[in-house]
Amino acid sequence: MDATNGKDSNGGLSPSTAWKTIAKVNSSKFQPGDFILLKRSEVWREQLTVPSSGSNGNPITFTAYGSGDKPVITGADLVIKWEKQGMQNVWQSTVTTEPRVVLFDGVLGVNKSSIENLDAENEWHWDTNILYVYCTSDPDTNYTSPGIESGKREHAVSTNGRSDFLIDGLVLESGNNSVGSGVWLNGAGATRVTVQNCIIRYNGYGILVYTTDAQNGNHTFYGNTIHDNRLIGISFNDGTDGSGSGTETTISSNTIYNNYNFGILIHTSWAIVEKNLVYSNGHIGGTNVGIHIFAGNAGFETANTGDNNIVRYNVSHSNISGNNDGGGIQIDFYCDNNQVYYNVSYNNDGPGIAIHNGRDNLVYNNTTYNNCANSSGDMTIFGEITLTENDTYDENEGTIVKNNNVYAVRAGVYAIFVDRGVTNIDIHSNNWYKASGNWWYYKAEMGSSLSTWNSKPGIGTDINTDPLFTDKGNDDFTLQSTSPCINAGTDVGLAFDCAGIGVPQGAGFDIGAYENKKTAPSPVKNLRVLKPSSE
Repeated sequence: MDATNGKDSNGGLSPSTAWKTIAKVNSSKFQPGDFILLKRSEVWREQLTVPSSGSNGNPITFTAYGSGDKPVITGADLVIKWEKQGMQNVWQSTVTTEPRVVLFDGVLGVNKSSIENLDAENEWHWDTNILYVYCTSDPDTNYTSPGIESGKREHAVSTNGRSDFLIDGLVLESGNNSVGSGVWLNGAGATRVTVQNCIIRYNGYGILVYTTDAQNGNHTFYGNTIHDNRLIGISFNDGTDGSGSGTETTISSNTIYNNYNFGILIHTSWAIVEKNLVYSNGHIGGTNVGIHIFAGNAGFETANTGDNNIVRYNVSHSNISGNNDGGGIQIDFYCDNNQVYYNVSYNNDGPGIAIHNGRDNLVYNNTTYNNCANSSGDMTIFGEITLTENDTYDENEGTIVKNNNVYAVRAGVYAIFVDRGVTNIDIHSNNWYKASGNWWYYKAEMGSSLSTWNSKPGIGTDINTDPLFTDKGNDDFTLQSTSPCINAGTDVGLAFDCAGIGVPQGAGFDIGAYENKKTAPSPVKNLRVLKPSSE
């Protein structure tokens, strides 16, 4: 594929005989193992609608060739022929499709509510087939790299129900639908789709799995940079079940930031969310979380969704929201048998980790620090780790919390918050620390006495001491060699810490996300914790 020099009448089997358009790809048929190569530094202002499926173990691959920048598939078109509107520094051009995204030389523009509010560069407003922008000189000459772009097509890539294909090393941007996506996984039966090493930006959703097929799953989203999308970075939106143990969808090693709502929303079962850096997602007034496992509200209590997910080895920080959301990681209504381990969560608007109305969830070896910033001022529940329930929906029952290293900083924020109605808890071998004041909340009682805390039902062997992080001011939450958390944990059946270090390194297991010794063996794949017996 060569957008500049290709011809659709060519054979398409070499750079010198490249096809030109994505429309040619969309109308062609491919076989398992085929490669569709897009030339680097080229731009396609078309939607890729995947025309064929590969086979299990032999996918169809869409990737790049040549040298230069990643090839771009965009849902936006260039806008030219600007005219003065009449107001100072306001220009207009005919755009018949209402845009949800406008770019100024690749910079995301700001949508203003009226022409009168246009008073700074990169601001725009659309009304009745006219796009208005603020610019101190003619936009045709002021913006040329590549110019002003206005969203037009629904998605960059639509998978069209196809399976067994790989998208690797592309830029996917400016999907313009209300659910416009960089990659839209739609249609029943889609499975084993891999999206890796891509830049996905300026869409509604970065990657959206949008299907009601219970067998949809076994996807891999790896190594992508997903940012500045209008809604969510990666989202499963329809309560799909996933595939089951051993065929989970894996969301791994992505960098996800500046998305308007959630970083990652898992409205499915049997997903593994690991090794992602998730930060600065959400907005004040929203109900957003960095990493959110979600089943639904009333009616989802018997549905097999939001269950059996693993959230591990992630760093989630500086996420923003209103109400009691905005946390680093949250397991929400009717989500059961999930495992949250060896994550780091800090400087979030809400809790570091929240477990709300679920059953039999595990929270092991996480580190949280300085959460509950409460930028909106709307929070009512303040805890680094919170176990809460709502009688209207479901119970919080059977949660196990062990080996977590928790440092509360802010006034009025508890290291651990256990709500009324939370039952059958197992909270042991954690470190809960706050320099002064009450550090625990237990069913409307609060205090700072370790012995009183350890005497509560289901609680014991926790400690309350400064963990001696290496450099918490610079977000280094590894342990100093003299940390009291070294060898102070218990065996919960895990093999590696957040950095891939084998555990234990010493005489015992360390508390928190990082084992003290810094060595890096090969990471384990698809490990699930074996729950303790009921004996």
